[in-house]
Amino acid sequence: IMHPSIISIRLLLSLLVLCGISCTDESSTQTESIESLLPNIQSKIDEAFFEGLTLNKTEAIDDISVRLANLYEQEKQSEERSLIIYWQAYAQYYKAVYYLTVNDKDNSKKEIDYGIELLATIEDKNSEESGTPRLCNRLRSFA
Repeated sequence: IMHPSIISIRLLLSLLVLCGISCTDESSTQTESIESLLPNIQSKIDEAFFEGLTLNKTEAIDDISVRLANLYEQEKQSEERSLIIYWQAYAQYYKAVYYLTVNDKDNSKKEIDYGIELLATIEDKNSEESGTPRLCNRLRSFA
């Protein structure tokens, strides 16, 4: 039995998707800038996660992950590269949670491992970046 608030969230997200409001962006194939992708990125990833739960697919979160990876490659001289990697790992974490909700433990573990690999590439970690692998390891215990 699902909690009523989860049902309400799913219903709301379903309505948003049906009305054409989506976090995916048709311009993802175009060159993006840090200023166009990173603002509100946590909300974008969260919305993509909930869209995935509603539609039973990871397409929206995959799109954000690809866009972040492309931005990372594009911004070779940027001081923001660590931040881009962090958000890539955050997206992987939510993709892993998605896979757990659909009882796909193998893919969940793969996504967790990839997220940890991404975070390991950050050179000067802040406290949030340092703590995220521990959170991912805890999630791995469920996968």
